[in-house]
Amino acid sequence: MMTPRRRLTLAALLLGAAIALFAPPAAAQEATISALNEAIGNWQLPEAKNILDTLESGGEPSAELMFQHARYDYFSGSYATALDRIDQAVALSGGDNARYAALRATVAATAEVVKDYKEFKSPNGYFVVRVEPGKDELLVPYAFETLEAAYERLGDTFGHRPPPPVVVEIYPKAATLAKVSGLTEDEIKTSGTIALCNNNRLMFTSPKALVKGYTWRDTLSHEFAHLVITQKSNNTVPIWMHEGLAKYNERVWRGVGNHLMSPSSENLLAKAVTSDELITFEQMHPSMAKLPSQEATALAFAEVYTVMEFVHRKQGDAAFSRLLELMREKEDAKAAITELLKVPSFERFQKDWMAYLRSRPSKTFDEEAVFIEKLEFAGDKQESELLEIGKKEARDYIRLGEMLQVRERYAAAVVEYQKARELIGDHNPILQTRLGRSLITIGRHEEAAEALAGSLAYYPNYHTTHLLLGEALLKAGELERAETHLMEALGINPFDPAVHENLAALYTRQDRAEDASRARENLRLASQEGRSCEGASGVVESTTRNEGRRLGGSRPEDDAKPLEDRTNFV
Repeated sequence: MMTPRRRLTLAALLLGAAIALFAPPAAAQEATISALNEAIGNWQLPEAKNILDTLESGGEPSAELMFQHARYDYFSGSYATALDRIDQAVALSGGDNARYAALRATVAATAEVVKDYKEFKSPNGYFVVRVEPGKDELLVPYAFETLEAAYERLGDTFGHRPPPPVVVEIYPKAATLAKVSGLTEDEIKTSGTIALCNNNRLMFTSPKALVKGYTWRDTLSHEFAHLVITQKSNNTVPIWMHEGLAKYNERVWRGVGNHLMSPSSENLLAKAVTSDELITFEQMHPSMAKLPSQEATALAFAEVYTVMEFVHRKQGDAAFSRLLELMREKEDAKAAITELLKVPSFERFQKDWMAYLRSRPSKTFDEEAVFIEKLEFAGDKQESELLEIGKKEARDYIRLGEMLQVRERYAAAVVEYQKARELIGDHNPILQTRLGRSLITIGRHEEAAEALAGSLAYYPNYHTTHLLLGEALLKAGELERAETHLMEALGINPFDPAVHENLAALYTRQDRAEDASRARENLRLASQEGRSCEGASGVVESTTRNEGRRLGGSRPEDDAKPLEDRTNFV
């Protein structure tokens, strides 16, 4: 079945071909320009390139065609070329053009940000990563491992593999992401948005910009999922469905069937279901980044995760590829969902999903013991995390334990931490990591591992828990388990030197000389501003990305941007 959008595209191409036979070249250009504009906006770049080649073979290009070619270059990640073509478009137009000026400002702002970045190509050639020279270079080999696995597994899941190369840009702080995304820094921090898929590229903030890091490898896979979804569906998927598909499948790069909602998100969702305070699909539009708080964003993600969990359980592994095919065909989320699930109406789907949601087992926490997971941005004012523990008596025991640790009275500190544990249980990572550190220091490695594992069951994304558990297991001689947790720690905060120090020790004990060398190089980068990590990875090509010109211009206001430039998938 051909959709209205595809019929219009085909009609434009046929009309252009007919006009090309009987009219001047300029008329043929105008007949197909809407198809070109649509193909670029929907991230169908191979299709756009074919149209461009056809149009440009017909003679001198018009200002509008030159502008569209500039858009194509921008969406391909070629910013200097895009700027040259925009300037040519302005000259050909013979005057001011608001659309041309808006795109130029957007491209110039991005080009200015990345002008001195280094560019690395993945071993398979499918990805190009641009990164600020220095510490962030240690991310590159792990980013490639993640992306190459995601390319295959998400390709299988969604039935599409993007044409290479996919451009990935790593920004050093939230303010930099704001410069290139159209979001404000306040929106980024309020919603906890640290990565986007926008304009056919992946854009994410370095974990060094956050106090405790974040699950950056899963996030990278999540953003790549958005790229696959957009291309496969021809950019027809609404935000709630987009985010649900990406969230549910963000961990499949680790292995087929690897899906996880954190227990803290389950707790948040269970409370919202009970109190009837769920976020509606309409409230999620136009972007999760526009939601009013990190808690609201986390709740929205938890909701749409369960939507896709429900769909997957109903229709199996082929569900998501088929859903995207239906979206491309019908361009209507309600029609696609009802046909996929074979239900009479979208309202029936929502009713069935809500019934599933209410029956779904979820972890719930004692409110006085709960740890609030949130992103903390470096440079912002930080409150003591102990204030998150509701029971004052437990806080007092923990403070006393900390004072004893400072005095190197670790056995006595353990006693105080155990008193706190009797009050709030064994799952709060603030308490359990302090207890674990003291136990490791006095050589009680097995006890430390047990204490830390109890916390991970509730908070699997807490960096320090993985780090200390890896260290405890390393000292206990359980090397395989130690590596698992140290790599999890690296996937959250790779700039903690202790991660690489422990990995270097582990690899040395296993006679893995190349891995030990990479860990030592990463230790150097994490400890100071290094300039290169090629020697550590051994798998990447590097070039300095400097376009040879200073590219001026600032980010335009949102209302001056082309619509597609404001579509951010979080």
